[in-house]
Amino acid sequence: MKILRAEHLVKTYGKGETEIRALDDVTFDVEAGEFITVVGSSGSGKSTLIHILGGVDTPTSGTVYMNDQDVFAQSKEKLAIFRRRQVGIIYQFYNLLSRLTVEENILLPALLDGKDIDRAYFNELLELLGLKGRERDLPAQLSGGQQQRVAIGRTLINSPSVILADEPTGNLDNRNTQEIMNLFKLSHDRYNQTIILITHDENIALQGTRMLSIEDGKIVNDVPIR
Repeated sequence: MKILRAEHLVKTYGKGETEIRALDDVTFDVEAGEFITVVGSSGSGKSTLIHILGGVDTPTSGTVYMNDQDVFAQSKEKLAIFRRRQVGIIYQFYNLLSRLTVEENILLPALLDGKDIDRAYFNELLELLGLKGRERDLPAQLSGGQQQRVAIGRTLINSPSVILADEPTGNLDNRNTQEIMNLFKLSHDRYNQTIILITHDENIALQGTRMLSIEDGKIVNDVPIR
């Protein structure tokens, strides 16, 4: 089942001689449960693509369909709800709230959405994330790898249709990088989570199930990994 479709996405900045085309007619489909990695050099358009897929930025032309719904045909209010419920975005910088505990940071999206907390699922996430016993800690008491685990938990708590990860291991050393990648693979396998992860590191890109390569705003390669 196709969970996401990007159709003829174009994103430009500036006009005339100063125009920069960050995305240039990008089209691809995503099946539910795929773990797609997007690889490309700095400035290739990877982050722009992730922001548009997540409804954070709008394309100059083209559109994105999530669960057969045109993302950009929605009102601002519905688009905000879409971002909160349908996508989970993980950045290189963890964006945790420093005054909130691990538990509060993870549960924040569900609380903002007015959902009842499924404590069994929350406790399962803590085990998956290796954060059991750290629920009352503040972000400053955690390592970089642990903070990224909290950020991943925050995206998983609402069971989004798609997780979008923008260089999530960019600030981590090799050991923590592999631990975070193992965590993505485990959440993909256990929850059949659909993941789109961008990276400049081909070794990381090869750990997904399908790899897209972007150059100069175009998809130049689209291959299955395993």
